Amino acid sequence: MIDGTRFWMIDTETTGLPDDPDAHVIEVAAVYWEGDTVKAWYQASVCPPLLTAAGLNVALRISGITEEEIRAGKSPALVEHELTEWLDTHDAPATAWSAPFDTEMMRRTLPRVRPRWVQCAMEAYLDLMHSELGPWFDLRDKRIKLNTALERHGLVRTGQSHRALSDAMSAAQVFHLPLTRQIAPRPMPATGSVTQSTPPIPK
Repeated sequence: MIDGTRFWMIDTETTGLPDDPDAHVIEVAAVYWEGDTVKAWYQASVCPPLLTAAGLNVALRISGITEEEIRAGKSPALVEHELTEWLDTHDAPATAWSAPFDTEMMRRTLPRVRPRWVQCAMEAYLDLMHSELGPWFDLRDKRIKLNTALERHGLVRTGQSHRALSDAMSAAQVFHLPLTRQIAPRPMPATGSVTQSTPPIPK
């Protein structure tokens, strides 16, 4: 169980759902949260080994990511190397708002990246907040949209919904609140206020 004060929040954007064998990760972000703020983050666009017309349509419709942006992305091997190096800079457990989705999609496109997964952030959040949320969600479904949770706490998203870095930053803000009994908004930091987002590649 994550204590809410030190963790990685990971998010992916993809060309489809896990039940589509042709779907892959096209964007990934990892946010390191410590204390009450983001300390470091990594974000990369990924050009996956397979792109289909249907997948490109999903990427544009859901995330606003164009084919040109995807094809200009880094290779999965390079992202695997960079993200692994990045996660190693802070030894902390990892979570994701919709962990079953993100873990499966990363296993498919970025299998060499192995965060220390411990729980689903959304389910942990709901378990802690169920007595307060009331009609905001159905306990049987164990589901709540990230934007709904942001609204519940009066948090303002910085960045575009369904983009990896914005979603990871937002999920980290929401996730730590019930764990630390805080409800104050936490704005996304400017790039210059956190650690460089891309680690150096060893020669």
